[in-house]
Amino acid sequence: MFDNGSTGGVGAVVDDGRPVVDPLVLPDMLFATAQSENMLAAQKVLGASMLSESRFNAELDVSGDVDKAWRIACNEIAVMLTCSRRTAEVHNEIGDALREFLPLTKAAFAAGELDYARVRKIVDGLTGVDPEAIAALERRVLASAHRLPPGQLERDIERQLFAYDPDAAAERRRKMLEHRDVRTRADRHGLAQLQATLSANEAVEALGLINEAAGSVCNHDPRNASTRRPTRWLLSCTVRTG
Repeated sequence: MFDNGSTGGVGAVVDDGRPVVDPLVLPDMLFATAQSENMLAAQKVLGASMLSESRFNAELDVSGDVDKAWRIACNEIAVMLTCSRRTAEVHNEIGDALREFLPLTKAAFAAGELDYARVRKIVDGLTGVDPEAIAALERRVLASAHRLPPGQLERDIERQLFAYDPDAAAERRRKMLEHRDVRTRADRHGLAQLQATLSANEAVEALGLINEAAGSVCNHDPRNASTRRPTRWLLSCTVRTG
């Protein structure tokens, strides 16, 4: 890949003929690679969105069934991208949002300035927000996206929305409480993950109760606190429901 037949730089060759990369060019090479990957990700997401829209409209004209048209469009994208249907749906949703109400984010993504993870946080954070708020905040959100990792960006977007319109932000938080849920997901080696979506206060309270329960286990228990927590929590649930 890096051997261009020269005796130095990117194509420098050692005595046994193996190509090596000049460390001095690695930063520029990695930056260019990351930028290219971002541009390709943008092409994939935007292309999926446009093709999905075309397929959706074509099927809708034939059957008039919105749900069927959406399934067919997403299934076709999933086959083309060799991904799950859910991943195809997410790609479509992100691409639709970029095309419909996030022009600055779309341009930055297409130019390779932002990666997929940050773009997804921007779309998730601004979907459903008043168009005037988006127009006022998108440039500032992009500035944050260039300097913050995805997790911090998510919190920063929420902070900016609250500062711009506290009442609207509070209403969105209230509506999100409807998505509170507890679910399980299979893990490796016979384990499973138990996941809960709670309000911030509820999560803090729940973790405090679990830690308190784990601390009440016999002091001679050789297991660490992390391992004791699920055991003590399950016992507490059994006692309360028994």
